[in-house]
Amino acid sequence: MITYFLSFAASIIQVLYIPILSVYALEIGIKTHEIGFISGIAALTYALTAPFSHLSAGKIGEKWTIAYSLALLSISCALLIFAREIISLTLVVIFTLFAYAVFWPALESLISREGGSVSSFATSWSSGALVASLLTGPLMAVPKAPLFAALSLFSGVLSLISLRLKGGKKAVDLPRVEDLIKGLKDIPEAWAWAFSYAIFQGALYTFYPVVIELRKLPEWYASLAFFLMVGARTLIFSIKEKLPRILHSLYSGLALLSSGILLSIVHNPFLIAILSTLFGAGIGILYAESLSRAFSSKFEKRSAYTGLFESSVGFGYMVGPIVAGLISTLCLEAAIPAAAITSILIACIPWSRLCKSSKNS
Repeated sequence: MITYFLSFAASIIQVLYIPILSVYALEIGIKTHEIGFISGIAALTYALTAPFSHLSAGKIGEKWTIAYSLALLSISCALLIFAREIISLTLVVIFTLFAYAVFWPALESLISREGGSVSSFATSWSSGALVASLLTGPLMAVPKAPLFAALSLFSGVLSLISLRLKGGKKAVDLPRVEDLIKGLKDIPEAWAWAFSYAIFQGALYTFYPVVIELRKLPEWYASLAFFLMVGARTLIFSIKEKLPRILHSLYSGLALLSSGILLSIVHNPFLIAILSTLFGAGIGILYAESLSRAFSSKFEKRSAYTGLFESSVGFGYMVGPIVAGLISTLCLEAAIPAAAITSILIACIPWSRLCKSSKNS
């Protein structure tokens, strides 16, 4: 139960972090394309760190890896109070994403070793995202220094709670680099789907608050969109095993996700609600199918596969904000649609067929 609680609570911080950071960056005079690059560079750190985060768990055990990563998260949230220009802000955000890159694979590996399910894990962190989504709109308007202090304190408390996890300092088996390479080749479509959904979601969390702030839209639109997106995603996770076979299809997920193309140009709350529910369900299908394949890997390779999964998500969170940021210099309303189209194109590439062709040649 502690693992699922940590998943729930850490997700609250992570989902709040990106949109609040975007608004804070605007407040201190950072431009929209620079916001995209800050998010993208930090996500690159996540993507490069996640596959090798198991090295920490291999030496000190998953329990202590989780505890230390949450302590790092607490420090990074506190440092945000002092970041007032682009370089310092970028460095702090990189530090934050490094902490998450160590935290999530260790937690996922621990849950899988304890016999946890994809559905329960995904529901726990997605429920945390649901709570954060409700808080996003109101918190966009509050002073940021006390908010960052509160997030730092909350992260510190979670680090202390994680000390109650079982396992002590017992080391886990280290996956080999060969396992990472084999994982990339065996199920490339799983990593592509994780990459795809994260492209869109990274751009959405980074730039929808920016659209709201610069176009003077009601701040509660952010809570509305994020809450219904995460709500639909959570519902998909919770009933994954009961879904009709057609909703396990990549193309069903992409068709639903494509509704996000219209979000930036729609200002009616009822239409925002409909679109958010649709692309939230699409994200849920892509995420659940990808993580299911990672969790179904052989036991001894599980931590390598969860690292690959998180790395794929990290690369998506890198590409999405950068693409959206570049397009925002031409037209702010086109930023999120550009990321959505990129997401769909990436997912539609027949990765398994390409890998088989390369093996045969």
